[in-house]
Amino acid sequence: MSQVTVEETVLNEIRDGLKDIRERQDYTNARLIDIDKRLVDFGERLVDINKRLVDFGERMIAFDKRLTIIETTLTNQQNAVNKIPELAEKVGELKNWRTIGGGIVIAVFTWFLRGNINLN
Repeated sequence: MSQVTVEETVLNEIRDGLKDIRERQDYTNARLIDIDKRLVDFGERLVDINKRLVDFGERMIAFDKRLTIIETTLTNQQNAVNKIPELAEKVGELKNWRTIGGGIVIAVFTWFLRGNINLN
């Protein structure tokens, strides 16, 4: 083999090697671009998830406020319900006093009638 042929062969091998390196570099660059796009998409999804979490948190705060109002209303109603036996007892006492008062009125009325009958 001649010196030129060996040099041409080496040069061709170097060219083929550089071509392979460029192809691999192009493939690597394409993969990096794809990874970048996926990372951007992932970042957008994270932003969307963060917005949803903030919205959920705001709804939970509103729900907690409404729950507090409901609990307060229930507490007030429970206090009113707890007073029912006391009120029933007082109404019963009033009925007793009415009966006692009615008996006294009848006794006084009868006493006046007897006093008027004896005078005639």
